[in-house]
Amino acid sequence: MHSPISVSVFSSQKDLPNPREKIHVQAAFIMEDPMPCTCTSLEGCSVAGKGFFARDIKFINTAGAEMHQAVAFRSGSDMSVLFRCAFDGFQDTLYAHSNRQFYRDCDITGTVDFMFGNAAVVFQNCNIQPRQPLPNQFNTITAQEKKDPNQNTGISI
Repeated sequence: MHSPISVSVFSSQKDLPNPREKIHVQAAFIMEDPMPCTCTSLEGCSVAGKGFFARDIKFINTAGAEMHQAVAFRSGSDMSVLFRCAFDGFQDTLYAHSNRQFYRDCDITGTVDFMFGNAAVVFQNCNIQPRQPLPNQFNTITAQEKKDPNQNTGISI
């Protein structure tokens, strides 16, 4: 299923198409002016299913550093690909929750653990920019959530 961004925004779980379908979301802008997907809550935007693909989209969580953990984008999609996307937030910006994920030519900003999760995830040619953390906080780029050393997961940059 290929959809322009205007019809790819779903307001609730019941509006989602068949989770077995592949969803391709593409903005009609180049990266200098990407189509924003702005979230002001702590939950952010989230995808699941198999084969999610996004290109030239900016995922933003505007909750601010004071809200601490506030995800801009969460993916549990197996074999997902995000190309020339941007992820902008503070703590816990990009949540690579599970499965296999690939990010190429993406911009990622945050403060604490801003790339985290338990996926098998590759970040290739991505621009990773730590932001100024709150007082008494320190920049930490990644946090892997692996609980079992036998799990086939990890973060590769």
